Amino acid sequence: MRSLRSTVVSTALAVGLALGLVGCSTSEPASDSAAGSSSVVIPEAKFSQELHDRLPQSVRDAGVLKLAGFQFPPYAYYAKDGTTLQGMYVEVAASLEKVFGVDVDFTVEPSIGDVTSALKSKRAVASLSSLADLSTTEESFDFADWIREYVVFLVKKGNPEKITGLESTCGTTVATLQGGPSEKVLNDYTKECTKTGREPITITTFADQNAAVLAVRSGRADAAFSQQIPLTYYVSQDPNFELAGVNQANGFPNLYFGAYALKGDPIVDTLLGAFEALRTDGLYDAWLQKYGIESNRLEKFGINLATKTPETR
Repeated sequence: MRSLRSTVVSTALAVGLALGLVGCSTSEPASDSAAGSSSVVIPEAKFSQELHDRLPQSVRDAGVLKLAGFQFPPYAYYAKDGTTLQGMYVEVAASLEKVFGVDVDFTVEPSIGDVTSALKSKRAVASLSSLADLSTTEESFDFADWIREYVVFLVKKGNPEKITGLESTCGTTVATLQGGPSEKVLNDYTKECTKTGREPITITTFADQNAAVLAVRSGRADAAFSQQIPLTYYVSQDPNFELAGVNQANGFPNLYFGAYALKGDPIVDTLLGAFEALRTDGLYDAWLQKYGIESNRLEKFGINLATKTPETR
């Protein structure tokens, strides 16, 4: 049996929301219980000779497919011991070993910028991480999309400010990631608030996701504004939180995630084929159930869905 080689490049924090859209890592190791529901049985992935043969010759010769990611729960994160890597993408990487019949070296980089450097320097062939497929990111990368994402609000239990979406944030204090597109969306919408005679949004920015969530917990912010999947993780870890404005645009276009590689690299088509195989074998739906993200299910996988019309997907 081939073993997954999860290389710890750095336990440094992943940096900010780059939407491109990506999330930040937490400021501390995640709870061991965050690895998802242990009651969900994940089926076994099956070897595909056809997909193995579609791998680059260099990968087949070396017997290793090198993938890069960064720490971002529930995709990939460290347990309380600070060294054990866990999460959905860790399981995906292990299953890709079985589909392709080669070892998978899943390397956790310090930040999304380091993932890009790993791709450009050929230290990795592709990435499993939460960089969003957008028209801007497609200028540099091709995406094999298999997850739908939204940007939502994390609030205290009971939603005391009654935030139901972006349009209800006027007059509230919202925490978000510094320099990311979520901050831009809030800045744009606060102008709409004042234009229509409502109180502006007080926008507080933080270097990482954990700090933004802590601002809500301490009462310094009414809500945190970020991706639905990671905020779902935070809610699963703290019963004093809930989500608001879920499954809505909230100022963003349709968001898709999956694997990506440098523009024009044929590995993206091969990874899409592997994702389709994992769905056929039941692993995709099992993972969504295990990590509590069934609402992020994508009915039809595809390449670069952000810039395709429904008719061409």
